[in-house]
Amino acid sequence: MVQIHATHSDSLCDDVCATCENIRKRVVGALEEEEKLEATDAYGDHIRRAKVVITY
Repeated sequence: MVQIHATHSDSLCDDVCATCENIRKRVVGALEEEEKLEATDAYGDHIRRAKVVITY
């Protein structure tokens, strides 16, 4: 199950769930192109799942 945690904040980076933050760190920290592609795919999958949870 995907958990979305949104709170009011002055910074957008503080307004993301833990999964989003962890995947973002994977993207930023990836050294190889394949690592970046896997991380960005995971990010997209997570966002799509989160949209379904929010929609229903």
